[in-house]
Amino acid sequence: MKKLTFIILILSCFYNCKKDGKTIGKVHEKAVDSSKINYYDAEKSSFTLYESDIINGLKYSPKYVISEINYEVFRILDTTSKNYNMTYHIAKINKVSELVNGAEGGLVKISAEIRNFNNPTNIEFTIKETEGNEIQFEPNLYRIVQYGCCDSNGWIKLYSYQQKLIAEGNPTVINNKYPVW
Repeated sequence: MKKLTFIILILSCFYNCKKDGKTIGKVHEKAVDSSKINYYDAEKSSFTLYESDIINGLKYSPKYVISEINYEVFRILDTTSKNYNMTYHIAKINKVSELVNGAEGGLVKISAEIRNFNNPTNIEFTIKETEGNEIQFEPNLYRIVQYGCCDSNGWIKLYSYQQKLIAEGNPTVINNKYPVW
């Protein structure tokens, strides 16, 4: 909840400030010369609360949906060159959680758009919407993590940046075979 509040606070700072037809965040205007901004992107997160369901005369807890937009900077190892250069990327991560008040678990879907710092207006690739609570970026792969519910361990899926599935399964087994780099 603190993370969502922080995101909403930061995004509210970016709202409705225009310069030369481009939206420039207020934080950026004070921090740097806005004429030097190479790329800017901002979206709002949202919260939707639905009415309680009444089934057979029983009132159930209300369902709610949280849609979060987050950004993460990370590096990818370029194995195609002899120098094994690291290139900076930014991920725009969209996480949608459908939950019921008072119940564990819920449906969580996550997706991302990946952009290279060298050409930030171009989407280099996308991670299609899939069930998962988190995307973890490593230099040579990324992980889709689904948290466990109750006594369940959850699962992890590892992908190459060419979007080929490397491994999937129990987090303990996967993390021992493919440790964080």
